[in-house]
Amino acid sequence: MKTIFFEDQGQDFLEWDLNDENEVIDSRPYQRRIWTGFKVDRIAVGAQPLIFNPADPDRGWRVLNYEIEAIKERSDDPQD
Repeated sequence: MKTIFFEDQGQDFLEWDLNDENEVIDSRPYQRRIWTGFKVDRIAVGAQPLIFNPADPDRGWRVLNYEIEAIKERSDDPQD
């Protein structure tokens, strides 16, 4: 599991938790219901990641408008 932190441009989300398949499982501080389930690719500091919504596959992969500022690898331990 990992958490990706986005640059702050006034958007409603600043962090996403991703599972081992790079699928969004949480979004903070807001928009959890919007982003949960999205798949994420091109995950690197300074990159604008690619996102894919399995609920709307016809839209394909799209570039997110916000760069990744940091990535924190996490274990499954809740205290991590």
